[in-house]
Amino acid sequence: MIRWTHAYNLLWKLLSFVASLSLTIGLGAFLSPYLDQMVMVLRVPPSVENGLSFLYFLVWALVYFLLLLTLLPPWLPDLLYIRLNLRTQVTVSEAAKAAFLFDGSLNGRWYRLPSLRTTDPDVRRDFLFRFANNIAQKEGIAKPFRFPEEEQARQQAGSQAGAGQNAGGGAPPRVDPSAAFLRLLGLAQMPASQEELKAAYRKRIAAFHPDRFAQDKPEVRSHAEEMSKRINLAYRWLYDRMRVPA
Repeated sequence: MIRWTHAYNLLWKLLSFVASLSLTIGLGAFLSPYLDQMVMVLRVPPSVENGLSFLYFLVWALVYFLLLLTLLPPWLPDLLYIRLNLRTQVTVSEAAKAAFLFDGSLNGRWYRLPSLRTTDPDVRRDFLFRFANNIAQKEGIAKPFRFPEEEQARQQAGSQAGAGQNAGGGAPPRVDPSAAFLRLLGLAQMPASQEELKAAYRKRIAAFHPDRFAQDKPEVRSHAEEMSKRINLAYRWLYDRMRVPA
């Protein structure tokens, strides 16, 4: 049995099919007399008329699929759900990438993420995107989102590995995680004082308090716990760096 949480997707697909088909039929009925009149005026032979009939069919099929994709696009329910229900600002492409969390395509599983509404606005996007990556990794599919610090760390690791090989082998130097840790705390750069760092930490760690995720699925609670551990690690690292500058 399909759960009610998936009903909106099925209803949307049905409305999209009916509306697109109705408009296609209506457009065809409106234009058919004019096309028939044009055939009569041009005195098109029967052999050519049969070819034109097939061409008309292809045109109407193309119109239908264009309407199906644009009139009620399949990503719209997910966009509305994320923006209105989860109160998280995302773009159309971002909503489409995260849609697998909400449409039941994961063997009928779906994640409502009600706790996302209770977190700070600047945390919601980061949590949603990282959670989508986490679930995608567990499902064996490509991660839908990329984070700047991950790309930077990957490039830095590659360049350091190449430098190590050119220097005669050996383990490459460890990648500095400061950029990733700053992002976890919602900071663009190293704060000017330890108090500023503590304030950013307290704001972030409060967003992942266990009480916020009591109504969520185990996968969501596990992800929140993992994020809390990473935030604590980030704070300790950055605090030590400020106390004893490199």
